[in-house]
Amino acid sequence: MKSGGTFINRRTDKTLQHLVHSFYYQEFNRNVASNSGLIADDGCYEIMFVKETDAFLSYGINNRSKIPHTYTINRVPQPFSIDFKACFTTFCIKLQPWNNGMFFPNSLPQGILDLRTLFGKEILDLHENIFSSKSFNEMVTLAEQFLIAKEYCLSAEMEFVKSVCEKIYDCKGSVSVNELAETFDVPRQILNKIFFRHVKHTVKKFLVLIRMRASIEYKLANPTSSFTEIAYKFGYSDQAHFVNDFRKVCGVTPSMFVKTPSYSCNDLRR
Repeated sequence: MKSGGTFINRRTDKTLQHLVHSFYYQEFNRNVASNSGLIADDGCYEIMFVKETDAFLSYGINNRSKIPHTYTINRVPQPFSIDFKACFTTFCIKLQPWNNGMFFPNSLPQGILDLRTLFGKEILDLHENIFSSKSFNEMVTLAEQFLIAKEYCLSAEMEFVKSVCEKIYDCKGSVSVNELAETFDVPRQILNKIFFRHVKHTVKKFLVLIRMRASIEYKLANPTSSFTEIAYKFGYSDQAHFVNDFRKVCGVTPSMFVKTPSYSCNDLRR
């Protein structure tokens, strides 16, 4: 392992673009400064594989859970903190947001979910094969084969939600729920109901998630810009409202986030 950790990220090819946003692999060393628990939520659920057996996730106020070999995080308050003895090695399948509900129904409990409860022994077999692989590309191929064999496909309603998500991405979150309802010619209440069913976030919450990610990306690319300038750029009438939304998404203020090495920064800088 490199002393400063390793991050490898790859977008999926056209075959699985309807299902998967990207794949990534990360290694963390206990003794380097990049091990904060700060994460900029992007609204995408993840199928996570962890090599070690001694890692714990701390979240919210006094919540701490052991991390199983295969897991996802469901409705867990930020900020997170991942505690491990020496190393933390993970491979991730990041889903497209319109598939969140297909993989993880809203009836599932809050917290860390052991994916054996959803996929059984085959997810552990995939875990073993992934961490026996010689390269990141081999890991991705195994994950792709696993998903292709499931023959997942999008319903007409999911295709609609996909179009809404893509519009939000194009606008970097700077669009209102009412504007989306008008664009897609659907009542706001119905839009929210359908969107939440599949994305597991309200439209308003998802807009904030994407806007906050975009604002961080902008700050990283333009470090001399003030957060007041960034707040106005992303549609906020005052910095206080912007900071409040940022805290809800990341658990800390914007200035603290960009000053603290975080798990998300590699992904944000891709």
